[in-house]
Amino acid sequence: MKDSDNHFIHALFYILKDIRKVGSSDTVTKWLDPNAVAFADIRNAMEHRSLKIVDNFGYELTTSYNSYHDEEFKKLQESVNTLPNEIRKIGLQLKQAKKDNNTEQFDNLQNQIEKLNAELNKVKSNIEEKEKLSSHSALLNKSDLR
Repeated sequence: MKDSDNHFIHALFYILKDIRKVGSSDTVTKWLDPNAVAFADIRNAMEHRSLKIVDNFGYELTTSYNSYHDEEFKKLQESVNTLPNEIRKIGLQLKQAKKDNNTEQFDNLQNQIEKLNAELNKVKSNIEEKEKLSSHSALLNKSDLR
C-alpha cells in the first residue's frame, strides 16, 4: 500500500485510524497505531480549527502563560459562585428595608444589587469567551511533531 497511487485507499486507511471506542467495544487504533489519537487531534485542528507549531521555548512560554491564566479563570469561576449569594443577602436586606419604609437604604441596596448583577453578567461573559477561545487552537511543539 505504501507504493500505491490509489488515494482513495490511503484515505480509507487514515479514516480507519480515526475509529474510536464505541460502546463496550475496543478501539481498533490500539492495534494499528498507538499515536492515532494524537494524529486525529492534529488533523482535526488543521481541518476545523487552528494548529500552532512552536519551538520548545515558545511551547514552555505558552504553557506557563496558560497556567497563570488558569488561576485567573478559577478566580472568575469562584466569583460566579459567590456573587449570587451576595445578591441574595442584599435581597433579604432590601426586603427588610422595604418593610421598615427606609427609602434611602432601599435605594442604596437596590443600586448594590444592580451593580452586582452587572458584575455577574460580565464575569459570565468573560468565562464564556475564555472557554470559546481556549478550544480554538491546538498547540504542538516541534519535537512532538517530529
